Amino acid sequence: YATKFSVDYLSNDGRLIRIDDDSCFLVLPEGADVPKGLDDEITVLQRPAEHIYLAASAAMDHFCKIGALDAVSFTGTKSSDWYIDEVKNAMEEGNLHYAGKYNMPDYELILKEKCPLAVESTMIFHTPEVKEQLEENGVPVLVDYSSYEQHPLGRSEWIKLYGVLTGHEQEA
Repeated sequence: YATKFSVDYLSNDGRLIRIDDDSCFLVLPEGADVPKGLDDEITVLQRPAEHIYLAASAAMDHFCKIGALDAVSFTGTKSSDWYIDEVKNAMEEGNLHYAGKYNMPDYELILKEKCPLAVESTMIFHTPEVKEQLEENGVPVLVDYSSYEQHPLGRSEWIKLYGVLTGHEQEA
């Protein structure tokens, strides 16, 4: 049902994710070598992704449902604004940290902790300079287009993408 992303399963156990905005991510197994001659437009990520900055708050439930909350280290939503108990608890326990809203992230914290990926909602397009700044500093940005899916099951299928990123494909 999802039309805003696709995942190709590669023979080397890699995954090629294509997102609606023409971004492309090659997700490789931990320790795998990056293929030679790879197009510059393809962003390489190692699986499982950890220390994610998740500013697309609607996606947080997907991470929780597949048991991948521990892959998220930073959120763009304060503890008092979360409605998901697992997230509130993770923040209270110090396992998840507020790293600024999508339009004003705490770059210093994100870079200091070597965040390998920022997951943003389409709201990031209202402040393109933030996306550019993250990417210029080596933090790839994956934009979640789930809210643009026409079918409710298409929105739900984004859980599969997060399963690919975190190594929780079976749970997704």
